[in-house]
Amino acid sequence: MELVVAIAAKAAEYTVAPIGRQLGYMIFLKSNTDNLKTKVQLVVETRERVQHRIDAARMNGEEIEFDVQNWLSQVDEMVKAANKFYQKDYYSTTGCSIGRCLNILSRYKQSRTAKKMAQVIIEILDKGNFSTVSFRSLPQLSTATFITKEYKALESRTTTLIQIMEKLKDATIQTIGVWGLGGVGKTTIAKQVAKLADECKLFDRVIMVAVTVNPDVRRIQGEIADALGLRFDEETEMGRANRLCHRIQQENSILIIIDDLWGGFELEAIGVLLGDDHKGSKLFLTSRSYDVLKREMGIQVGFRLEVLPEKEGWILFEEMAGNVVQDPNVQPVAIEVVKRCAGLPVLIATVAKALKDERLYAWKDALKQLETFDKEGMHAKVFSALELSYNQLKGHEIKSLLLLIALHGQPSVRKYDLLIICVGLGLLKNVDTLEDARNRLHKLTNDLKASCLLIEDERDKVIIHDVVREAAVSIAAKDQLFHINFDVEASKEWPEMDQVKIFHGLFLSVRHYHCLPEKLEGPELTSLWLDRNDDSFLSLQHETLLKVPDSFFEEMRKLKVLCVSGMVCTPSPPPSLHLLKNLRALYLYKCSLEDITTIGELANLEILSLQNSEIQQLPREIGQLHRLRLLDLEDCNNLKVIPPKVISNLTHLEELNMKDSFTNWEAEGWNTQCSNASLGELTELCHLTRLYIQVPDTSMVPSDFFLFLENVERFTVRIGQRNYFVNSSQYSRILTISFPSSTHSENLIKILPQEVEYLELDGVNDVKNVLYDFNAKGFPQLKCIWVLNNDDLECVINSMSLNLLGPAFPSLEVLVLENLHNLEHICHGPSTVETFCKLRMVDVEMCNILKNMFSFSMIKALSQLEKIKVSNCKSMKEIVSSEREDNLEPKCMDIKFPELRSLKLQGLPALICFCSKERTSPIFGGTYEEITVDAEIKEIDKADNCSSSLPLFNKKVAFPKLETLKLSSINIEKIWNDQILGSAYIQNLTKLTIKCCGNLKHLLSFPLARDLVNLKYLELSKCQMLEKILATKESFLEEVLFPNLETMKISHMDNLRTMWHHPITPNSFCKVKRIEVSDCPKVTVIFPSDSVSNFQNLETLEVNDCSRVAKIEAYME
Repeated sequence: MELVVAIAAKAAEYTVAPIGRQLGYMIFLKSNTDNLKTKVQLVVETRERVQHRIDAARMNGEEIEFDVQNWLSQVDEMVKAANKFYQKDYYSTTGCSIGRCLNILSRYKQSRTAKKMAQVIIEILDKGNFSTVSFRSLPQLSTATFITKEYKALESRTTTLIQIMEKLKDATIQTIGVWGLGGVGKTTIAKQVAKLADECKLFDRVIMVAVTVNPDVRRIQGEIADALGLRFDEETEMGRANRLCHRIQQENSILIIIDDLWGGFELEAIGVLLGDDHKGSKLFLTSRSYDVLKREMGIQVGFRLEVLPEKEGWILFEEMAGNVVQDPNVQPVAIEVVKRCAGLPVLIATVAKALKDERLYAWKDALKQLETFDKEGMHAKVFSALELSYNQLKGHEIKSLLLLIALHGQPSVRKYDLLIICVGLGLLKNVDTLEDARNRLHKLTNDLKASCLLIEDERDKVIIHDVVREAAVSIAAKDQLFHINFDVEASKEWPEMDQVKIFHGLFLSVRHYHCLPEKLEGPELTSLWLDRNDDSFLSLQHETLLKVPDSFFEEMRKLKVLCVSGMVCTPSPPPSLHLLKNLRALYLYKCSLEDITTIGELANLEILSLQNSEIQQLPREIGQLHRLRLLDLEDCNNLKVIPPKVISNLTHLEELNMKDSFTNWEAEGWNTQCSNASLGELTELCHLTRLYIQVPDTSMVPSDFFLFLENVERFTVRIGQRNYFVNSSQYSRILTISFPSSTHSENLIKILPQEVEYLELDGVNDVKNVLYDFNAKGFPQLKCIWVLNNDDLECVINSMSLNLLGPAFPSLEVLVLENLHNLEHICHGPSTVETFCKLRMVDVEMCNILKNMFSFSMIKALSQLEKIKVSNCKSMKEIVSSEREDNLEPKCMDIKFPELRSLKLQGLPALICFCSKERTSPIFGGTYEEITVDAEIKEIDKADNCSSSLPLFNKKVAFPKLETLKLSSINIEKIWNDQILGSAYIQNLTKLTIKCCGNLKHLLSFPLARDLVNLKYLELSKCQMLEKILATKESFLEEVLFPNLETMKISHMDNLRTMWHHPITPNSFCKVKRIEVSDCPKVTVIFPSDSVSNFQNLETLEVNDCSRVAKIEAYME
């Protein structure tokens, strides 16, 4: 019974309840529809509240969460569905009314739909309870933000950009810098770097921020944080830095560009860490100062941004000024305007915008304004930038130097002139000697170059940009420094005397003026420069020289520096000169002088320079200048007399320069009866640090003179009749000795100074061994040695007869041996690795019994060798000796010159090969086997079965960086072993010249030709046996050959029949620009008819005296 009841109850649950629910839909229609209306109203109101939050978030630039956007869509769809539901007139079909019957089914559907929709809305309402509806998105880099409309892709800038982008891709480089003059375009380059880095997807994030002259750490932190979507809660800079650092490290890769750095900047202070702390970070910096980037910020790679070349300046100007510059009336003025803009993009842009679409009068007015530097006119931006750079210079010393260079009035100033002025005026601080002054001056000029206020200098000059010079002159006037550069020639008159009275320094340009005022009143003048700046007085004819009135210097009692060029002082200088008791530097350049006794009264004189002046005798009174530190008599060619003891009395003399000047030295043992100075006087000058002299004969050289030279820091001493001075900029201590053939030099050469850097020995006989006979201790500082015209020298080093205390020539870079009739060895016996470890160039000429250049033991020492030249050595058989050295293991016998770039072998009729000893390596499947071939016997080259001749180069000789190869007048049949496949020294060859190799039958095999991928220049001449350039092998006919060849010259080839292999494959010879063919009587075709398309880049074709060439193929059509 209980079971029956349970079954009945369950049956009722599954039947009665559903039936009741379905009946409920029909009964509660109105209730369900009203409930739906309530829920719809609620969800609409909720949506409005959410929408308000969304609108507020969007106004703050925030992004809407995706689930919020989905929820809004669901609400909108549900409200739309509800509205559609109410639009149905269900009461007309389901309600009771006259004439209508009850529709039970319709009531059921409507009620059920209302209830279901209400339940869905409840679910939607539950989901709409959002804690936040938005988020702050990471700002995306906008290239439009960085690139200005004025940007123009110019060649010089594009080249720099390419180099920068390559460094950004280099995983080993984290910090890159660009520096340049204010207004040169550093910020533009930085923006372009940001754009390209973003477009190329080099980094996940690219951020750019400007620092400026007064860094605001909080602003910089804020700009970087904004770019990363970071909000700070911290108040302190340190707290913000820690938060920012943590945020940056969350990026896998990031480029931070910091623009306009003015000084050292602690990256940690803003929150940027590099190195191992975050290897994904890279830093790109711009500054006006290289020192800031390199020394203070530690950049790994730097690029200097120069002013635009004139052509690019015009392109930029034309682009910005518009078509008006094409007007034939405007264009000449426009060209001059661009020149005055001096290549500065900021000035070019300013002027171009101002003159866009203007008429001719405006252009002429602008040119006039630009000719006069106006800090408030068109130059305003440039002046502001340069003044800021000037103000950032540290210290009065460097600022004064810049103004001094600018006030000199010339684009370039000799460093020597600066030294005279700076020492004379005492501008350089904490210097005790002239060498100290030179070092300080070098440091300051380098600092100015690093700040881009000076251009990279020439060897002996500093160069200043026109705009920088004009701005500096303006600054000097503004700061009332009272220095002026006055062009008398341009103004046609002298400066007003009232003005001169307040000047401290005066640079007067008096090009064509021959007479000065009777008196120049300059009571405050400390420096005066009278510059002819003209070549009209080079002949030193009196009528072209400047005449100085007797009383000219009377009112200049404070003068410390006096520099005059092209002045006539005959019979003596103006009497008023002796009144200049404060004078410290006197520079008389290209002046005509006779009696200069008056100069001996200038007791405070420290510098006396008579460069290029006409003077015959130095008076005894010069010896009274006990404070004199520099005496410069360079190019005083007529100077014949320097009385005894004049030089030795100059006890504080530090520098004596007599290049191309006095040579009438008295022989050793001078006394009061002598009429001239002797070299012995020099040994009494204990402060001497620089010496430049010439001595015509060894009899004038005292026995202790070379010992004295060891204490002189820089010297050039020329002994003998050589008529030139070696360029001293490269070497500090130079000694050249030249003897006539009859002179015996044995006593002199035994004591050569050990510290010499450049040594030239011409005709020095009675020596057999350079090292032992000249200085047995070696020459540890020697960088260059020339030995020429010697009949006795047998070797440079003979280690067999000398116990070396150390490496003989550890610093030697250049070795030149010329016309040494008895030279048998360069190095006789084994040598240490250190002996020639820095050798870069070897040049051997006319050494007719020398059979080889290097022994095997020397090869390892020649790791830095870059150039080898051997010419006109009649007995030279091989470059590397094949003589057995029993102490060497076979594994050490590889011949490799890792840095060799140029090899020239000329006039070597006995040459067999580069090295006739070949050792086959086990790597090729054999054992070590030595093959020695002498001049009389030709052995079979086991590495090359196709030829019975020995090639010049075999597979054991390697030149991985060889670029230039020249062979001339060598009796070889073959240059390369055909088994040298893929050899690096073939692949890097760019220039190949073969001349007068009469036994050569072909130049290259196809495999070797294929490897010459970088060859640009090929010249063949007077190789009488050569019939074809390439030895044909069918298996290589499809290879691309000489893809980078640009120039090809072939001449006097009597048996040459074929210039090209056939067929010529595509891309072979595709870059040839010039072809010259002459005196090739058997050549019939210049271009194969089916290969004309390969030579589309040809610009020049010359064919002369080729009698069988009937026509130039279709190419010329």
